[in-house]
Amino acid sequence: GITLSPSWVAVLLEAASPKMGDMNAQKLSNFVWGLAKLGHRPDGAWLQQMVQQSSLKLPEYNPQDLSSTAYALATFRYCPGLAWQHAFARRLHESLHSLRRIHKIRILQAVAQLSLPLPRLLLTEIGASATADVTQVYMDEATVVLMQAMVALRLPISPQWLEMFAGEAEAHAGETQPSQLADIAGAFVALSYQPMPSLLAVMDAQMLSQQQPLLQPHLMDTHQHKQQQQQQQQRQHPLYQDLEQQDPHHLGILGKQQQQQQQ
Repeated sequence: GITLSPSWVAVLLEAASPKMGDMNAQKLSNFVWGLAKLGHRPDGAWLQQMVQQSSLKLPEYNPQDLSSTAYALATFRYCPGLAWQHAFARRLHESLHSLRRIHKIRILQAVAQLSLPLPRLLLTEIGASATADVTQVYMDEATVVLMQAMVALRLPISPQWLEMFAGEAEAHAGETQPSQLADIAGAFVALSYQPMPSLLAVMDAQMLSQQQPLLQPHLMDTHQHKQQQQQQQQRQHPLYQDLEQQDPHHLGILGKQQQQQQQ
């Protein structure tokens, strides 16, 4: 990749500062995206000025501008103020039906990383549209990032999409990096999702080949945790509490019968 000296970037930022007001939406968003891709974070004063100019130009932002700016701010780990957040949310809502899949993924990722308090309904709609087409589920980095962002933001994921993703993960586990497999396993744990044993076997075989910790014990713990949650919910039921007071022995038999039926 291209490597720029910090001194050269400092001169560039100093020269760009008084000209930000003259940049249109596309030029401003492209400029900060380029800095983020090159790994150069401006100082707080420069970023504050950029956010102020961005707030004024947000009504002109197209989906690519929204995505690029969100990506840059997340890369810089810079959380803009409420004025920018409100303007961004308003423009995001206006552009909702024009967003491509990659735009939605980058925006959800940025919102999750920066903990931006955008309207819950808006985020839910973006997440639902990003996972609506189950025929577009691919085992790639963008899809893993999407699932991680959805989990971090606690957005609902349809069972159909999750099943398709698990199938893709199994089909491509042999060519997937261990770090991505660990991210997938972490998302499964957070969702209390128990994948098929065949997927666990393939994932663990890949982790073993890379001398990485096995994933199966963590996912099996998820299954046990889910059972414990079900048992706790059962104990909170008024009928369960009445039976416990009347005949604890009979309650134990009922519990075993329910477990056998679930298995």
